[in-house]
Amino acid sequence: MDVIEVSTRFFNFLATFTMTFFTLIFAILPFSVETNKDNKEHFAASAPKNPKIKQKLLICAIISGILAITLEYIFHDSGFSLKKFLLSL
Repeated sequence: MDVIEVSTRFFNFLATFTMTFFTLIFAILPFSVETNKDNKEHFAASAPKNPKIKQKLLICAIISGILAITLEYIFHDSGFSLKKFLLSL
């Protein structure tokens, strides 16, 4: 593999990872959120008690990595061509 192919595959992987990560993080954020029942001053009543951000970021990163690696394999290593597939329909 030459430098151009490696850099292209890297940026494809990075773009796929980023798109899946942000899609998943916004889908996962609302799960298992408890709001503060005791309204303290200067806090919104809808503010989560324990949002578990680190856990959700880790889950999203792992799932996005697996998806990005899988899609990289499907589209580059297996010889699958989206153009050929769409033209065959």
